[in-house]
Amino acid sequence: MTSLKPDGALETRLCRARQSVEAAQDQLHEALLGDVARIVRDALPTATDLVLEVNDRHHHNQPPLRVGLREVWGPTIAGGQVGTLWGHGRAQSAVQPAYRADEGTAWPAVVAHIEYLLAQAIGAETAGMWWEPEEQDGRTVCWCPLPTSDQVNLLQAEQPRLLAACLHDDTNTRYGGEVWFSRPVARPTMAVTGVAITAVIVDDVITSRSTRRGRTLK
Repeated sequence: MTSLKPDGALETRLCRARQSVEAAQDQLHEALLGDVARIVRDALPTATDLVLEVNDRHHHNQPPLRVGLREVWGPTIAGGQVGTLWGHGRAQSAVQPAYRADEGTAWPAVVAHIEYLLAQAIGAETAGMWWEPEEQDGRTVCWCPLPTSDQVNLLQAEQPRLLAACLHDDTNTRYGGEVWFSRPVARPTMAVTGVAITAVIVDDVITSRSTRRGRTLK
């Protein structure tokens, strides 16, 4: 007779695989929002936030889209009022009617592309996992802060010497080990059971240093 519960080895691999998916989705979300911010600010340089209408019952990137871009906000104006730079269906907009992307794409098609990227940024989760939702007239509306210009520039920077690190720690027997992920950084450092590990690239050679309780381990 078979069991619906996987054995220890398979359960460990499933646990690690799920953690890998979660870490990858976090990084994909960050990168996609950076891409959205880059596109939005090319048309609206002072954009700071997006207002989105979300249909979490629809999980396909076909109309009706799961994420709809309703407004683009800028810095607050006099009296603390939010400056709306662009609104869906509004006659007045800070985006010029003749706006085109470098590929010749008109703004309405650019909006559709942004909505597609935002739907990808959610993944299989609900929008409330990533953005602040609220109900407005029976609709779910989310407030999405855009990454800063400095954050977008960092995402776009070419830094081939950066490292991403992964570590399996088998000391946690209750959960069958854990996986540690790092976004690419110049000196990825991790600490597991008291050991800190740093990897550095110098002249195309990878070196590492491990320390425990103030001692350097060779």
